[in-house]
Amino acid sequence: MKPKSLHLAIFLLFIFVLQSCSDKILFQSDFDASLVNQQPLLTQKVGTLALDGGNRVTVVSPPVQPSGKWVKLERDNDITQVAQMQCIFSENVTPGKFVVTAYLYIPSGSGLASMQFEKNEALSDFTSFLHLDFMENNKVRIDDKSDTEFGSFPRDQVFIVQVTIDNSESLPKARITLSGANATGDHQYPIISGLYNELRQFGAVRFWQGVPWVGGFDVTNIVVSYKK
Repeated sequence: MKPKSLHLAIFLLFIFVLQSCSDKILFQSDFDASLVNQQPLLTQKVGTLALDGGNRVTVVSPPVQPSGKWVKLERDNDITQVAQMQCIFSENVTPGKFVVTAYLYIPSGSGLASMQFEKNEALSDFTSFLHLDFMENNKVRIDDKSDTEFGSFPRDQVFIVQVTIDNSESLPKARITLSGANATGDHQYPIISGLYNELRQFGAVRFWQGVPWVGGFDVTNIVVSYKK
């Protein structure tokens, strides 16, 4: 196993060790059961998917190590088509602590990639209580606010994003951590108070690339855990 692969494997193991037996998994997928060059199966290890974008959302072989299957979301110059994958939780839960983890790979030259946290909206509805953009300057922007940019992520390498949210707190915050490869960043961000209703109904995580950005990005090893 190559050093970078070993590092990522150890980190993933560390994540699962931290999750006690009392934690509930609400979504989990490494896309192992899906076929390469096809859309991912809608039923995953835990939870389900909703997809939009046709052949712009497909299962692919790993862009780099570690091995396994990934989902690629990509766009061309189509002025209307959005490539998106919504990861829907297996059940609705009472307020508590959520930990969302995913591996990302964003190649050089690709446009802005997005990840958002929502109450399981229709695919045509992009309402969310938290929205992350992986910018063309290799920083992460929160809720489309220029003054929230932080951290740094690498191109052409696998890195990990982990977001921890406790929606039982009176003044909830999201802790966003980038790690793996040369990624750096650990930032706490208060959820906008007007979006607390969405937050209390947290039920899905969405990955997407929208207009006008072109290119694509890959994602795998998506896990959402919950503890009351």
